[in-house]
Amino acid sequence: RRAAQPKLILEDLLRVLLVHVLRRNGIEVSAENEYTFSIKEAAHLMSLLQRAYNEIKFAPLPHIPLEIVVIEFLDAQAPS
Repeated sequence: RRAAQPKLILEDLLRVLLVHVLRRNGIEVSAENEYTFSIKEAAHLMSLLQRAYNEIKFAPLPHIPLEIVVIEFLDAQAPS
């Protein structure tokens, strides 16, 4: 069950981002939190999370793909 946790985290994050994208496009859905990601940032993060989700089954440590997402996303947000 422990190996499935990163996969569940990714599923939750993807759900949260989907709600964010819908709300930013004027489609009202209930959400617990409001985020300030632009549509482009949300799409980039969703793409990274989707890739990580697919990589979990092949990773020697299941949390590594999720950690790489965080690093890549923050690096893309850093000023040049």
